Amino acid sequence: MNRERTLRGDGPRQRLSTACARRGMRVIASSAEADVVLTRFGRAVTVTLRPDETGLLHWCLPSRIPSASDAVDIAPIGEESHVAERAAALLDAAGRAARQALTGGNPPRLPARTP
Repeated sequence: MNRERTLRGDGPRQRLSTACARRGMRVIASSAEADVVLTRFGRAVTVTLRPDETGLLHWCLPSRIPSASDAVDIAPIGEESHVAERAAALLDAAGRAARQALTGGNPPRLPARTP
């Protein structure tokens, strides 16, 4: 069965693409073998395939904490649906924050003009 999946191209990247499509995301770019850029409603997030300390490949996502730019969430190969769910949550949160800045909260202001 695994050989048939491999021959059909049903590897981790294909499974991630399928899981993301189910959640309304698209793969807009992928470089070499490591990075996959997903988009939804004009927002994008990069998912990276990296080996862990033992050498097994894992999916790495940006952290849930916006201020911790170097932190990542990790999901093992085979958990592509979890990766897609997490990526969708990140993109939805970014969209909500942008809408709130425009409609309520503290929208960006233009600098005062001087005569």
